[in-house]
Amino acid sequence: MNYTNITTVSELFDILSLEKPHNRNIAVIDTNNIDFSKLFFQEEYVLNFYTITLKDCHNGIFFNKRNFNFDNGVIGFTKPNQVVNLSCTSQLNSLNGWILVFDKNLLETTPLFDKVDNYKFFDYQINEAISISEAEQKTITDCVNFIKNEIQSNFDNHSSAVITSILEVLLNLCKRFFERQFNISTTRDNHIVTKIDNFLKFYYENELFEEKGIPQVEHIAKYVKLSPNYLCNLLKKETGKNTKDYINYFVVEKSKHLLRNQQAYSISELAHKLGFNYPHYFSRLFKAKTGKTPQEYRKQEF
Repeated sequence: MNYTNITTVSELFDILSLEKPHNRNIAVIDTNNIDFSKLFFQEEYVLNFYTITLKDCHNGIFFNKRNFNFDNGVIGFTKPNQVVNLSCTSQLNSLNGWILVFDKNLLETTPLFDKVDNYKFFDYQINEAISISEAEQKTITDCVNFIKNEIQSNFDNHSSAVITSILEVLLNLCKRFFERQFNISTTRDNHIVTKIDNFLKFYYENELFEEKGIPQVEHIAKYVKLSPNYLCNLLKKETGKNTKDYINYFVVEKSKHLLRNQQAYSISELAHKLGFNYPHYFSRLFKAKTGKTPQEYRKQEF
């Protein structure tokens, strides 16, 4: 697969036929200024910087990790080295929104450098973008306009600190919006938890644990059509466990059943049936979750 690599903010401006940016590490693009007739939609790109994109409730453009049609105002995110494609969700040259792009070099001497990777929504898929109200759109757009004005002003010793401070406020607002979105998505999220439960039961009942090993987080995320980080946050909200812990919980509960009801199984055989290549890994997990070794648990039950 051939990708177009865009390594700098300036290269992106060239591709979008925009004037040279004021700053090589951060820029705000008004989507009304993009001549979409010169773009190749659905061509795939690899960006070497972060993007935050606002699409209002009527129009928008996204650097998509997958195609998706939006009806509401949303914010989408990408991070460096993701394969994305350019997708327009409106008639050409009739857009309302903005794209904030920034290179991690901007953050290098600031506290945000070590924090930016903690904003897990940069790993979410485009269909997991935040749906926001008009008031919320105004709030984050005010932040972006502040950054834009600061970029276009004469840089001084305080400019980078001011810009990254407002950028951190923007990221924290987005984090708040995502948490709010998780809190109001209960019905759909319960359905996803049920799908995961059914997947694990099917996997176990068809002896796929023994054949293929314990299912990986990425495997389950793909099954429910969510990114691993989004799924982790969803499960944490619904069950109090992240995806890995939820899988381990299922394994431990099944192992308790086997220890109680299948005396013929040795610990090694039981471990293998549950997807462990080495019994001591199973024993370590079991003790970590129950406070007892498998042998101690079996002896206690009888």
